[in-house]
Amino acid sequence: MHVRGDRDDGLGTEQRRIGEADFIRGNDIYFEMWGRETAPAMREKPWLKSPVSSAVGADAPADCAWPFSSSAKATKGEPTEIDGKPVIPVEVPNENVSDGTDTFYIAAEGKPYLLKVVHEGRHHQATTKFSAFDAPLDVRPPAAADVLDLSSLPQDGADE
Repeated sequence: MHVRGDRDDGLGTEQRRIGEADFIRGNDIYFEMWGRETAPAMREKPWLKSPVSSAVGADAPADCAWPFSSSAKATKGEPTEIDGKPVIPVEVPNENVSDGTDTFYIAAEGKPYLLKVVHEGRHHQATTKFSAFDAPLDVRPPAAADVLDLSSLPQDGADE
C-alpha cells in the first residue's frame, strides 16, 4: 500500500506499508499532529519504520478505501475542470458530520474515474486526489540510509 497526502492545512505525509512494516515520512505539521512523543532522532532521517501492529493515530491508515455511506440525495453539479481535465462534481451531505459535505469529482471523458474528493465541514477540510489509474505501482522500501527504525528507540520516546 502506498498513501500520500497533502492537506489544505499544510500537513503532508507519505506512507508505504510493505508486509508488516510501515515506512512513514511526514512534514513538521504531521509531527505536531502525530499524537505521540517524538525524539530528536526522528527528525534526522526522512523516513520512520514502524511495525504495522503499532500504528496509532495519524500513522494508522488501516485501509486505503474511502469509507463513505450516505442515504442523502446526491446533487450533480455543473461541469468544471481539474488540472485541465473535464469533470462532473457530485455533492453529497456527509451524514457523519452534521455540517459536512463531500464533493466527488468524476472524469467526464474516457473512463469515469474518481479524480478528487473534497470533504468540507465547519472544523475540518480535506482533499484527496487520485491519479495514475491503470499504471503499475512498484512500492519499495526507502533506502536503508534514509530510515530510522522506531524499534531502535527507547519505549518512552526519549533519547538514551
